[in-house]
Amino acid sequence: YNGSSYYGGKFTCDNGVCISTSKVCDYLNDCGDNSDEAVCTNRYTCDDSSSTIPITKTCDGTFDCNNNDDECGSQCDNSNTVKFRIIDSLFYRVIALTIAVLSIVVNVASIALYCKGIGSHKTISAFVNDSFIGLIALGDLSVGVYMGLLFAYDQSYGDTYCEKRLQWLSGETCDLVGALSTFGSQLSLLSMTCLSAFRITSLKTMMTFADFGCKNMIKFLSLVV
Repeated sequence: YNGSSYYGGKFTCDNGVCISTSKVCDYLNDCGDNSDEAVCTNRYTCDDSSSTIPITKTCDGTFDCNNNDDECGSQCDNSNTVKFRIIDSLFYRVIALTIAVLSIVVNVASIALYCKGIGSHKTISAFVNDSFIGLIALGDLSVGVYMGLLFAYDQSYGDTYCEKRLQWLSGETCDLVGALSTFGSQLSLLSMTCLSAFRITSLKTMMTFADFGCKNMIKFLSLVV
């Protein structure tokens, strides 16, 4: 090998070993010193030099390098691949913002009404019923705040999210936002389940079996729902 040519179908390694040209750039260290894999145009070497990947795996929408540079490097600037963001699609960003605004406004109003009505309940059943509804509103409010934060951080990172993806995913902020989403969804689900069980129990104590005609059954199911 003389800079750009091979002699006799052989490649001379930096350590003096000769190997077949068919073994050059085959992703295997045939030389022993890796010189047969050092300068190859059919692969991409990750920035941390921990691994090499086929050139076809760069800018393909899948992270293959440990620090994501196969998708975030300058080689992808002019590619047609989707630019990575926390919320990739403009459509979903609009949906997230809409849900966040509506959820926050509606559920803040619901919680305010519940707090205003504390002490005015004439029966324990009414108080328990409204309390579960208040908890559902609190859970939905948490989900709304989560969607709002997700949208805000998406706008903050913008197209730089690709380079900062690991920083975001491993950071405390991401953990807290995720915990808020889990708390909100689980609180709403648990409260709705308890509310349904409470309403069923309350109605069963108020009505005998004979009361369950067709019309009353429809009323019963509508109240539970």
